[in-house]
Amino acid sequence: MIKRRSTFALAAIVLSNTGAALAQTSTPQAAWPTQSVKIVVPYAAGGTTDIAARILAAELSKKWGQPVTVDNKPGASTQIGTDMVAKSKDGHTLLMTASPFAVNPTLFAKLPYDTYKDFKPVTLVVRNGLFLVTSGKQPFASVKDLIEAGKGDKTVSIASPANGSMAHMVAELVADTQKLNLLHVPYRGTPPALTDVIGGQVQFMFDNPSSSLPLIKDGKLKALAYTASKRSKALPNVPTVAETIPGFEAINWFGMLAPSAMDDKLLDRIAQDANEVLKRRDVVDRFTSEGVEIGGIPREAFGAFLAVETIRWAKIVRARNIKAD
Repeated sequence: MIKRRSTFALAAIVLSNTGAALAQTSTPQAAWPTQSVKIVVPYAAGGTTDIAARILAAELSKKWGQPVTVDNKPGASTQIGTDMVAKSKDGHTLLMTASPFAVNPTLFAKLPYDTYKDFKPVTLVVRNGLFLVTSGKQPFASVKDLIEAGKGDKTVSIASPANGSMAHMVAELVADTQKLNLLHVPYRGTPPALTDVIGGQVQFMFDNPSSSLPLIKDGKLKALAYTASKRSKALPNVPTVAETIPGFEAINWFGMLAPSAMDDKLLDRIAQDANEVLKRRDVVDRFTSEGVEIGGIPREAFGAFLAVETIRWAKIVRARNIKAD
């Protein structure tokens, strides 16, 4: 019961106080947008977060009759771009972020923004599980092999693109549930991490479909499992982790948020417009081809989802004593 109350309490915080937000908003939602709209992406160009933002920007600019641009502001584990949106006052700046947004409040002792008070949810844009991959030359063939590699006096090595990334957190979650001896090997980005997995310097990695699928199809990587609750449509023959570890599920999500001062009715409209774009067949097909699933859930549901994710990963950060770089 305590856990249930905590979840709903945090959801309420994430959703923010609508009365206060209305009082701070100076632009009537009917007249919006009155200028160009900026979608800040706290990552470098080219990844799923960036692609999702650019697809929405192109279509929303047509709907709104104003330019919608994407501004990449990577750095400091997403803190630079996220803080930029938290402190924006123009009423025309949005944030496209990903799972580390829910990890950072516990991973870092102090953030330049308040995760719970400075943002409101707009919509979950896309999501995907991660593939557990290993070198095509390695003898490993299943999740059981990963577990065996980290049991007893053995230590399993798992790469990730960064400390606190979803690839890292999923590895820690597996290690925590299975009581494994884990050697986490963080890199500066996905490409060098995958290069060392392919070369056999590191045994395993949990990776997004967008970057691992081409290498799997080329035979450089083997996909052993998928972390979502259902098998990936991109590789339906690859089992889920839950088929070995009952109840296991972990996804990487990509969503849109807004500064807390923006009007809730306006954000309802933005969410509706974004979700209409996400329902288009060409948009669905583009993401599906990269192993990514469309989100498009209501704002309230996205807020509750953020709350659950934040609580879940906070427990893992503390249980595994994970520290920021």
